[in-house]
Amino acid sequence: DELEKEERRKARIKLKKYFKNEKLKDEQKEKERIQKLCDEIFSLAGYGLLKELKILKENAIGFDDALKNYKPNLEGEVTLLWACENNELAVAEWLLNEGCDATATDSCGRTICLLCAWAGATRIIQWGIDMGVDPYKKSIAGDTMAHEAAFQGHGHVIMYLQELGFPFDEENDLHETPFLFAVQRNRLDLIDFFAKTANCNLRQLGYRG
Repeated sequence: DELEKEERRKARIKLKKYFKNEKLKDEQKEKERIQKLCDEIFSLAGYGLLKELKILKENAIGFDDALKNYKPNLEGEVTLLWACENNELAVAEWLLNEGCDATATDSCGRTICLLCAWAGATRIIQWGIDMGVDPYKKSIAGDTMAHEAAFQGHGHVIMYLQELGFPFDEENDLHETPFLFAVQRNRLDLIDFFAKTANCNLRQLGYRG
C-alpha cells in the first residue's frame, strides 16, 4: 500500500545518505593516510635513508601519489629540495627519477641552487645546474646564490661561483649586495674577498642606509 511504499522510499534515502557519509569518511581517511605517507617520505629523504625509501615504495600503497601530488605538512617545504638542502645527492637523484621536479621552488622562491648555496653544498649546486635549474634565478626577496652563500659564510661556494663567472654585485629587493651580507654577518674573509678580488662597491648602502 501507499504507506509501505513511503516507508521504503524513506529507508532508501536514509541508506543512500549513510553510504554517502561512509564514502566521505573513507575518502578523508585515505587522504590522511597519504598525507602521513608524504610526511614519512619527506623525513626519510632529509636523513638520506635511500634504502628505507625504496622499501617504502615497494610496500606502501599510494607512494607515487604521496610523492607527486601531496606536500609535507611543513609549510613551503618540498621533498626533493629538502634532500638537496641536507646534501643528500643519492636521494635527490632517486627522487628525480621517481618523478620529482628539479626546477621546483619552496615558499620563498628558492631553487635547488639557492638552497644549496645557503647549505654550502657545491656538488648539488652543480648537479642542479646539470638538471636544468637556472643558476641565476633569484628568490622572492631577490637574493642570488652569492647572497645566500655570503650570509652563511660559505667561502668555498663563493669561490665556486667565481669560477662560474657568477656576478657578485647584484642587489636584492632591499638593495643589498652579497658584500653587505658578509659585513652584516661579520664574515671577515668574505669581506676581504669582495673588497679586493670581486671589486665590490665598498660604499654600497643597505636598506637601512
